[in-house]
Amino acid sequence: MYPLVIFVGLASSFAAAFQLQAVTFVPRLSLYSIHKFENKRRLLRSIAGVCLIVLVALHRHETGAVAVMIVCGVFLVMSFVIDNTKGFRDLNEEHIRKSPGAVLDGDTIVVGVELPSAGNVCYAIEDMVLPRHVLNDRLGDTPLLVSYCAACRSCIVYNPVIEGKRLSFQVIAVWRRNMVMRDRETGTLWQQATGEAIYGELKGRALQMLMSQQMRLDHWRSAHPDTVIAVESETAPKGRIPKPMLRKMLKVTERAMARGFTEIGHELPLREKVFGVTVNGVSKAYPLSRLRDSREFRDSVGETPVQIVYQPETNAISGVNLSDGSALVLESHWWFGWKEFHPFTEVWPGDGDRDTL
Repeated sequence: MYPLVIFVGLASSFAAAFQLQAVTFVPRLSLYSIHKFENKRRLLRSIAGVCLIVLVALHRHETGAVAVMIVCGVFLVMSFVIDNTKGFRDLNEEHIRKSPGAVLDGDTIVVGVELPSAGNVCYAIEDMVLPRHVLNDRLGDTPLLVSYCAACRSCIVYNPVIEGKRLSFQVIAVWRRNMVMRDRETGTLWQQATGEAIYGELKGRALQMLMSQQMRLDHWRSAHPDTVIAVESETAPKGRIPKPMLRKMLKVTERAMARGFTEIGHELPLREKVFGVTVNGVSKAYPLSRLRDSREFRDSVGETPVQIVYQPETNAISGVNLSDGSALVLESHWWFGWKEFHPFTEVWPGDGDRDTL
């Protein structure tokens, strides 16, 4: 009985502490563990607490039991501290101020969104988007979800409306080398890199991805003189970790990579920045290092002819599907983040296989 109590106490307290991190290191685990995790965490804490009570009542004078109690106690405390929903506090529109005259340095890297029916807006990545990871905002009458995964450097903007219902999101975990979000309305889990619902009530649905650009603020303003600039309001809730410390902590992603399902291979360096696009079910990556000497060229994604325009001076990129004239939505990722969810992606070889206009 004594060994069983020790094992259950340690296992349950450890699981409570690292419940949201387990799927990062063992991605084959079921997402059940992080789906509506709060109730499961309470149960694990209760089990660990009962084991502690038994140890205190029957074995409190034994050295081994005291050591186990201390370890379990530390894990239980950690279970209250380690919570991504509080560490990366999402920001809602009531805590976001937008104005044309907001004061930001022109060298600030922003993610900009242009909506023909609503106008233009940009968000400072380093100071606003990265520390939050999720912004639930609105431009005019159009809801926006601005998402950022520090694990793979993907900054993607979505329309957060599903079947006519606006969803609001928060950070939950990292799975398959990419952030997992949860909507508050249904508790469904969503993959940030793809916008797909991967577990829960809305599984199988997908958010509409919107085109966004990452560049210096002065370049964005030059291209969009009427832009508004988003900043946090004075009443915005704070995360548990100060921004400077958080930025330092996230530097670990420059050296470490979580586990996934896809063999990344050696086509490109792991952290090569790529612009990815999917057309008619076929995906293709355009490495930034190969785009630097290019401006406008024709290419093909699978059998579909496309035209890509890249501006090295500003980092602006756009594309058109030449078969139907529709605009392409190009995403920005580190290579391993793109490859994880597009295992059969094509890779643009650069000058050797393009028709420059």
